[in-house]
Amino acid sequence: MQTHFSPAQLEESDIWSNPKQAQELGRERARLEDEIGVLEKLGSRLADAGELLELVRTENDAEVGGAVATDIEAFGKQLADLEFQRMFSGEMDSHNAFM
Repeated sequence: MQTHFSPAQLEESDIWSNPKQAQELGRERARLEDEIGVLEKLGSRLADAGELLELVRTENDAEVGGAVATDIEAFGKQLADLEFQRMFSGEMDSHNAFM
């Protein structure tokens, strides 16, 4: 089970007196910021691709269309990677395993 902190907990000053809990909070915050950053970047790139597709349609530019298709394929792979990471978001999933 992954630890989640609520905004109300962050307002409590005693959360910082427990180093382990503060460290977990820092790790979770960094992980969430990374995920949000990836999603925002992907959203921006998809919007750009949509604008380029409009240009391709009006200009009938096959070369730009091929580049946009390549970009969209890369976006699909990135989304698949995000989905895979989401499947392993449990407390111990980020830890190494020895067999």
